[in-house]
Amino acid sequence: MRLNPLGASFLSLYLSVGAIHIIGCYRENWHIKAYSKPFLMPLLLASYLATMQERASLLIIIALICDTAGDVLLMFRDRHGIRFLLMGMLCFIGGHVGYSIWLFSSHDTFVIAIPWTIGCVVAASLSLWFRKTMIKSGHRYHNILSAYALFIDALIVGALYTWGSGNLIGTLLCLAGALLFCLSDFLIAMETIGRKIGDKTSVMITYIFAQLLFISGFVLLS
Repeated sequence: MRLNPLGASFLSLYLSVGAIHIIGCYRENWHIKAYSKPFLMPLLLASYLATMQERASLLIIIALICDTAGDVLLMFRDRHGIRFLLMGMLCFIGGHVGYSIWLFSSHDTFVIAIPWTIGCVVAASLSLWFRKTMIKSGHRYHNILSAYALFIDALIVGALYTWGSGNLIGTLLCLAGALLFCLSDFLIAMETIGRKIGDKTSVMITYIFAQLLFISGFVLLS
């Protein structure tokens, strides 16, 4: 990222608070998690705004606000039931849509490249496999969980949409961010259907770095 001092300061705070939150997850300390998580996306947003200044995109600003709301709602999932998970998912869908629209509208020209074609095939295959896994689980919300995966696909395809028409490092950072988002949300989904294969520490590590990679990519592609 092309950071100015203010942007670098906010980014340092984001990484510091992220580290504190991960420690809270590892120690299963609800208070540390509760006091750190709501500040993650606002700090990343502040870093983005300080870096981009007048070139900041309203889509990305709205997306990070949606993700902040999603973070807060998911904090209450364990104590107050799955309805908070579903409301959090709705907020994150808003964030994913904002990111995806920005990626698809960031460049006027598009060339069907091999990486983009492969990415579309892989994204479709992952969604089909995920849907079958959700249906097989018999969870009452398997349709909603399956549909959510389509918005992750849009992030993957959107990142590859910029291939060859912008900064290559920016494209790769956004692609890496989309894949980490995929992993983070997959871990949450598997926990939801009772097939836990990770913990909240791994969920938050992948999520925190996914967001960082996306914002870094957006800055380079702008």
